[in-house]
Amino acid sequence: MSRTVRAIAEHEPGTLVSATHTVAGSPSSRVFYELYADRAAFDAHEQTEHTRAFLAERERFVASVEVAFLGPGVSSIR
Repeated sequence: MSRTVRAIAEHEPGTLVSATHTVAGSPSSRVFYELYADRAAFDAHEQTEHTRAFLAERERFVASVEVAFLGPGVSSIR
């Protein structure tokens, strides 16, 4: 994952955030949070070589995948 996050930071100006989180009490679970400038940036992200390689490789390690697209809400950023 670290290689993929590094490639995203270096080559995807439309990907504003790419973060990976562990889950307390579930050591084999991960949560990925990504924020894109717009839908076109997401579509471009999905087509990059590093993302496609990551998605293909992750299949060896995951039992399930859930993807949710979030809408705007109230937030606070410091």
